[in-house]
Amino acid sequence: MTFGNKLKKLRNEKGMTQEHLGEKLQVSRSTISSWETSRSYPDLQMIVVICDLLETSLDELLREDVTIVKKLSFDTKAKKIFMWVALLAVFLIGNQALSSITFKANPKQIEVTEMNIVRDWGYHGGDADRDWNTTIDSRLISKNPFFKVINEDFLLAKKDDKLTGMVYGSFNFFHLFTTNKTSITQSVLLEKETKNDELAIFFNGQAVDPKIMTISEINIQK
Repeated sequence: MTFGNKLKKLRNEKGMTQEHLGEKLQVSRSTISSWETSRSYPDLQMIVVICDLLETSLDELLREDVTIVKKLSFDTKAKKIFMWVALLAVFLIGNQALSSITFKANPKQIEVTEMNIVRDWGYHGGDADRDWNTTIDSRLISKNPFFKVINEDFLLAKKDDKLTGMVYGSFNFFHLFTTNKTSITQSVLLEKETKNDELAIFFNGQAVDPKIMTISEINIQK
């Protein structure tokens, strides 16, 4: 016996009309008629309510009707798929929003592995169109796999006879699948009195190891 036939039988046993049952379930009479003629089926939540109202078990009401069992199984799977898709969408939107925010790098999470410094001794200022004579090319590694340095936001400035660089970056879970290395190039103006062995550079307040610095000179004036 189909679900629709069982529903009709149980309804009649309770002395209910289609309209009366519809009122109890808060659906229209035509909906009850559609269920009883197998033109459509209620969802699982409604079937549980029907079982309580007509005092029957879920197994008894659904047994032998392969069509509705398959439909309910499909609906359950579809809901699970929708739930996972919704969670994925929330994750992607949240991740994108997070990656659009720039954070100051934790110096303990950033390692400067290489620094190449080129000093141009042929220029020490005076040209309004040029404010540099030293180029610093750095290689940085992020120890946090989800954090990546943004080279466009790097700023290097001379402060208190020291070169101070501010390193910024962004968090993104997909950084895990990209390289954690970043190259940064900046130019500054150094006074000619600044000696190579006295050059001190700090990234986010942490001193760069002089051992990784390679200093070369061009346009040396004799």
